[in-house]
Amino acid sequence: MKQRLLIGAGCAFALLSGCAHYTAKDGLTAIAQEPTAITKTRYKEIHPEPVSEPPDKALIASQEETIKSQQETIAQRNATIAQLQDQITSLSNENSMLAATAADQKAKLAMNESMISDLSGQVVGLQSKVNIENEKQQKAKEAAEAKAKALVTLEPLEQITYPKGYRTGDVLTTEKKQPVTIVFLPLGETTYSEGQIDEIMTSVSDLKAQITLVSGNKENSYMAVRSSGESAVLTEQGAIISNYALEGDPKSESATLRLDENRTFTLAVADLPQLDLFTSIKDGGDWKSLVKERSDSRDKTLRSILSEVDGSSCLVAASLYEPATSDWQRLTAYSWRDSSFSWPLMDTALALGWNDTYRQTHYSVESDAGNTLSLDGITERTDYLLNKRVVPLSSNVVNIGPASLEENGYARYGLVATYLVP
Repeated sequence: MKQRLLIGAGCAFALLSGCAHYTAKDGLTAIAQEPTAITKTRYKEIHPEPVSEPPDKALIASQEETIKSQQETIAQRNATIAQLQDQITSLSNENSMLAATAADQKAKLAMNESMISDLSGQVVGLQSKVNIENEKQQKAKEAAEAKAKALVTLEPLEQITYPKGYRTGDVLTTEKKQPVTIVFLPLGETTYSEGQIDEIMTSVSDLKAQITLVSGNKENSYMAVRSSGESAVLTEQGAIISNYALEGDPKSESATLRLDENRTFTLAVADLPQLDLFTSIKDGGDWKSLVKERSDSRDKTLRSILSEVDGSSCLVAASLYEPATSDWQRLTAYSWRDSSFSWPLMDTALALGWNDTYRQTHYSVESDAGNTLSLDGITERTDYLLNKRVVPLSSNVVNIGPASLEENGYARYGLVATYLVP
């Protein structure tokens, strides 16, 4: 081992000794003597420079022709686009015009529809008038036929024995819940002509009353019955006109009418004239003494009529020719009224339990006076519908044709009332 280490050390020594004479100067000299290095590449061999060739005129011309053709095509397309834009603008304008025209046509159509609606309404109105006129003509024809029939069946006035009942036409019936309408015609002591009575009866025909009650002189009542063409009962006091079936005593001064198989309605007329009372009031006479002088006999007559009809359901049409005490209030616009005075006949009726229909349905004696008689400027409520055991639904004063036209300071007005009869 030792031997190997010695050999190695010897070799290293020899090597170092050989190099000891080589200096830096020698190295620099050696480097300076090397030739200059020159780098060569093969770029040009790999990428040779292009060789210019003469241009191909035919190709260029073809390309230019193609470009020109394409430009012309573009120009044509641009022109087409412009035309289309013009057409779009024109169509837009036309659409606007069409829209305006359509709106105008729509407005005209709406106007035409409105005119058609108005015309349709006018046609309906005219047709309604025609129907009403035809109905009037039919009613007039029926009334004329009924009147002719009544003239045949009803004997002359001078031959009548009172009370007188007679029937003409169909028998009327009423459903239980259907109201009954009554017209009261206080015709008074002035005798009207047959033509005037026809006008009076026609003036209330549109009220479609099932019962018509007439007070006044016998000539007026008789002509009213004949003009109506309906069944009736003529009494000393007036007339009860109705097509309901007549029941009860035919010699009675009242009439019991059968409304249906379960209900009856008894009616009468009371006529107690004294026009001179109002003349006395107007002239400032002693009208209070006049009332007192007649009170007993008039009261007796009224009590007799009221007692005769006092049944289950009853009504009296009373021309009393005197006001009601309730109408003469302390605050009144009528200078002739004396609020301390009591009127005997209406006081009697109310004391016997009868109801004053008009005052039941009209509570203000001043705003709803209900005056039915006018004589020389004196206006008063002197005609009454007195009821028992019925329900008054409404009542009103009505004009009764020529009787309500003042003549020589005198006029009369009627009453219409509707009742539920239990």
